[in-house]
Amino acid sequence: MLKPISLRDKSLLIVENEVIIADDIARLGHQLGVGYCHIAFDYQQAIQQFVSYQPELVIIDVKLRGQQSGIEFGQWMRKESVKPIIYVTVASHPDEIKQLIHTKPLAYIPKPFDDKVLKMAMKQGLSMK
Repeated sequence: MLKPISLRDKSLLIVENEVIIADDIARLGHQLGVGYCHIAFDYQQAIQQFVSYQPELVIIDVKLRGQQSGIEFGQWMRKESVKPIIYVTVASHPDEIKQLIHTKPLAYIPKPFDDKVLKMAMKQGLSMK
């Protein structure tokens, strides 16, 4: 029989420009049993928190506070790590989608997102080695 995976020692980084949405995603993480949910609102915060906490999963919105985008953070992240990325965004411009794909995300979930769909993708990402 398979032993259930504990997510209590797992860390999640949420890179999102809207506080309410970031808190909602963190709530879903806690419902899954994730022990640590870190939130960054801009590119620089995202880099600092990624380096400091080394999360097992990163959830990114394309639009961030400041000049740089979530896609730029995803590109930076891919140079540094193979950790899974989930994009949760309203972005639908073909050029943005093409840039997203180049960062090899685990999932792209359009906003407004369905909690069940996002939780399923999060569980998958957090279960990867």
